[in-house]
Amino acid sequence: MGKPLVAILIGVLSMTSQVEAKRVVTELRLEDGKTVENTIPEPVLDGSRIKPLTILPLRQAFPSERGWERSEPRVASGLEGLLIGSTPKVAPTLDFGALYSAALGQQAKALGLTLDDGGWTIGGTLEDLWVDTWSNGWNVVYYTGLVVTLEITAPDGARSSQTLRLFGVHMRFSKIPGASVARLLLEGAQETLARLNTTLLKAPPLPAARRMMDEIDAKGMTDREFMAHAVGLSGDPAAIAVFLRVLDRSKKEDERGVAIEALARIGDPVVVAPLIARNPTEGKDARWFILKAMGYIGTPEANKFVKNAVLVDDDVKCRTLAEAIRGAGFAR
Repeated sequence: MGKPLVAILIGVLSMTSQVEAKRVVTELRLEDGKTVENTIPEPVLDGSRIKPLTILPLRQAFPSERGWERSEPRVASGLEGLLIGSTPKVAPTLDFGALYSAALGQQAKALGLTLDDGGWTIGGTLEDLWVDTWSNGWNVVYYTGLVVTLEITAPDGARSSQTLRLFGVHMRFSKIPGASVARLLLEGAQETLARLNTTLLKAPPLPAARRMMDEIDAKGMTDREFMAHAVGLSGDPAAIAVFLRVLDRSKKEDERGVAIEALARIGDPVVVAPLIARNPTEGKDARWFILKAMGYIGTPEANKFVKNAVLVDDDVKCRTLAEAIRGAGFAR
């Protein structure tokens, strides 16, 4: 790409950023965050085997008008690191906590869990969320994050709390202001429920999860990314071997990234060693997902890997994710 074209591109992006900044977002629709990849095609958890869930309204720990733009943008050298776009202004009445609560209810049903009284009660506080927008000159990529503290009451009355730090990345898929945030809330709700199911709820996977993983194993990941998404959320440990085989077979880094993210959602420590072993030969996008997996699994070996990545990974987005996993960086 020649320098004049680069200059024109930067100018157009700058003007677009200024226009976007003048908009005021008064509402967000969760539907605007739905894509083929994050739509669960059929339930993958057997909610009939556990008590139902009651989702309470989650509080919001930050003012809505702060918006979702991260506070300390970093720009790598050259067009590859061009940080573009200025997030629209956000009305103080926009309730991210209520949206996240609604997403939890929607996605619980999609996963196969039952909503009713007399079982598990889930509430808490949405501590933070952010969207970090980058361009490589022809695509716009959003790196997103969410921090939530959950307060859980079990059917027997026992209480516990968990703080989850959830991360995502996706390319531009909509021109609707705030669509990237809606996607963050939807996928964040999915991952929240999946991680709660692994640690507390214990709803077993349905046969649909096994059918999808068998198809991926037999026919490959291409055009089956949505299946990998759903299988990862099921937490089925039988999928671990399938996704590790995808890593060995696939020559496409984006497909390997999908497989690694599914392993992150399953969260089994058995994948820590093989993922760390792959890291030196993977591209920066796959390394980003390896870091996500290490953050979600959180064993001492995984934590050491994340700490080291802050210092040695040569990609700024990987280093930034490592900082965010450790509680620095994005969170405000």
